[in-house]
Amino acid sequence: MSTFTILRRCTTAFIACFLVASFSGQALAIPFFEFTTPDQALPSPYPGFLGGGLNGNIWASVPFPASIPARTLAFSESYIASNPTPSGTFTSTQIDYPNGSANVSPVPGTSICTFLGTDCSSLSSPSLGSVDFHNSIIELNGYLAIPTAFTTYQFDLGSDDGSEVWIQGTSILKRDGIHAFTLGVNPVDVKFDAAGLYAIRLLYYEAEPTEGGLCMTHGPLDNCNIVVVPEPATIPLLGIGLYGLALTRRRRLMA
Repeated sequence: MSTFTILRRCTTAFIACFLVASFSGQALAIPFFEFTTPDQALPSPYPGFLGGGLNGNIWASVPFPASIPARTLAFSESYIASNPTPSGTFTSTQIDYPNGSANVSPVPGTSICTFLGTDCSSLSSPSLGSVDFHNSIIELNGYLAIPTAFTTYQFDLGSDDGSEVWIQGTSILKRDGIHAFTLGVNPVDVKFDAAGLYAIRLLYYEAEPTEGGLCMTHGPLDNCNIVVVPEPATIPLLGIGLYGLALTRRRRLMA
């Protein structure tokens, strides 16, 4: 059995560390993040309360730059800032698109409804579902429900094309630029010092006519009860109540 040697180097604030592991003779640097204070207490009753999912916004037919290097997360953020009203909204019950066993879908050639899968039923504009998913931006907002204090989860993010995840405003995963889908290459370890709700945001865009896909995992802790819940109605951008759904681990082959 392989052994791991763990070293930690921490800073202050939310505490960012790096875990350096020795695995089969190779050094693997695993980013480590620690969050000390939740944004809100856990909903009651818990864990019986699971809710409905993250709040999703989608911008369709986005005029991405002709230059491939310019098709970035920064452009996507700028586009959202200039066009704050999305083409449609939906409820994201799992960070897994396209739904199912495939990592990616061909674009052009995949409609928004096909890409969203079961989540298409919550799409605010039914006619939007038939629009091709190529040249789209997705934004997800809500909370992670952490049931137990001093718990560490390993997160990973796969996307084609760019994506980024923030917890309480701190970027923990970033896959910028035009690239193929990969998963299991650059995971991060995240420790939560207290039980409660931690704000999460995810941004994703598809801007190259080949394939598109998005998946966020929390393996290898399959049995941990991680829950994602949307923002409460008192927060301006979102208003579908305080609900969520257990984040399930994807079992996929890496591209």
